[in-house]
Amino acid sequence: MDEGAPLRRMSSATRPSSEDPLLSRRDSATLSQDYKRTTQKIYILTEDLTIVVAGFTTNRLGYALYILISIVTLGMGWLLLRWLPHWRVWLVGRPAPLQECHWVAIEVCRWNGTALLLF
Repeated sequence: MDEGAPLRRMSSATRPSSEDPLLSRRDSATLSQDYKRTTQKIYILTEDLTIVVAGFTTNRLGYALYILISIVTLGMGWLLLRWLPHWRVWLVGRPAPLQECHWVAIEVCRWNGTALLLF
């Protein structure tokens, strides 16, 4: 190989042309119809991976109950709700449109395993 030649990485999945977009392109008029959407499901075919993004706002009563449970159980309730994030989301979160949410829960499903991440 020539020292001056640039290195190129060969891709196994090449696109037919540069005109084909990688992401679907929709104009803003159609996007405005989805402004009340609370979840977005994304499927990545090559990885056999499904990602679900859900928007939430904090329920004040649920959050106060979460704090109370954590204090009364000397942290065991906090630890339990950290291990079982679905319960914590159910207790503290109130579904909200993705455009207006304060935090999101990201659920990653690969094969038969599921992981829930909170941001």
